[in-house]
Amino acid sequence: MSTDPLSSRGRRARALGLAAALVGCGGGAADGSAAALAAARGAVVVPWTTQPVAARAALAAADPLVQVVLVEELLLAHPADQPAICGALPPAGPAAERCARHEARPHLVGLVGGAAPRGVWPPAPGTRRDWAVVDGGCGADLRCAATERDAAAAAGEVDRARALCVAGWPAGTDRQECLFQAADGVIEAHGLARVRDAMDLCAEAGPLVGPCAAHVVDGVVPEGSAAGALAAAATLRQLFPAPAGDRYADLLWALWTWAQLEDAPRPTAAGHAALPPAAQPHLRQALAFAMLAEEPPEGLVLDERAAELRALIASEQPRARAPRHRTPVPPADAWPVLWPQPPASAAEAALPLRWVGHGGSRTEGESLEDDALIVILEAAARLPQPPPAAFFLAGLAPERAPRVRWTAARLLGVLAPAARPSAATEADPLVRGRLGP
Repeated sequence: MSTDPLSSRGRRARALGLAAALVGCGGGAADGSAAALAAARGAVVVPWTTQPVAARAALAAADPLVQVVLVEELLLAHPADQPAICGALPPAGPAAERCARHEARPHLVGLVGGAAPRGVWPPAPGTRRDWAVVDGGCGADLRCAATERDAAAAAGEVDRARALCVAGWPAGTDRQECLFQAADGVIEAHGLARVRDAMDLCAEAGPLVGPCAAHVVDGVVPEGSAAGALAAAATLRQLFPAPAGDRYADLLWALWTWAQLEDAPRPTAAGHAALPPAAQPHLRQALAFAMLAEEPPEGLVLDERAAELRALIASEQPRARAPRHRTPVPPADAWPVLWPQPPASAAEAALPLRWVGHGGSRTEGESLEDDALIVILEAAARLPQPPPAAFFLAGLAPERAPRVRWTAARLLGVLAPAARPSAATEADPLVRGRLGP
């Protein structure tokens, strides 16, 4: 269901055997010698963490076939450095193709000094187990550890999968990424039946716990009717106490509703009234994305699109208006976050949250009219080409509800901060915290 290449439904294309074959026969060196390959390793792999600038330059200058071997070994030893490894390569060639086949890990981009990835992520599930002491059988052999970790995760042997990560990678982001991938493997093989085990692995993943938990939830999103999603959401709430279970269930509904609309030939709110109340805000958000993808951004008028959204919901019929524009909407995992960190006030921290994609959130309006305005604003801000600032300034009109005005101010602060009105004349403290000086 998910189009996220990182999700448990994404392809695992590590191609570990390629590097082993090249290394084993010595065929990766330009002159066919194992000595040349060893020299390249000494200039790239060995000093990768101690002399990163020189190592990246040496990787970029290496023979194209040698680059394939080096990239494979670097991705295995330093999975958290995937953006830097692939970014050091020429844009075309076998090594760049290898990187393109590798599972891109966007949650690692910009992860510096152990800080959490930017976004509003699911809370940590907490652990329920004392991990068993298990010998994974690989020690520090990373190739063995990665292969056996995947096998253990597929078999549901979570204690062994964790042990392989702990023994194979030093404490830090690389080990946390290994645990993340183990959780992905558990949920891919076993789904909702082992969601607790997958979340236990996520809980060990340090600052990656939030993105890891989001992937686990993505992995249990059912296909088909709302009944399956309702059962899965109930299971998440039962297994994980609040607030974690509530946020996991809300994310599940966000992903499920978007998948339903992705498969529809035209934007439609069919079944909106029959959906559980927890799912309805997400169908409205998904419908707003689908609608705006058919409109040129420079011609958008906030009140017109919000009124059309309300009419679509009331009729539950497919949108009759012919598309005037085609904007490819990126998959949910790639939607911009556009969420403040940290909250500017206690009132902001108390706002109810609904998921928008994997790492973004929005607040929910107190009425259908208000929420229609909010989802249109949020969808417009996440289009590849957002509309001009005037579109968002319309959401700041004094007659709007506070949550609508706060949403418009927040989005302007990200997209066009210079266009924000001055906070000096704003009476509402919730909105004032997101306006200009």
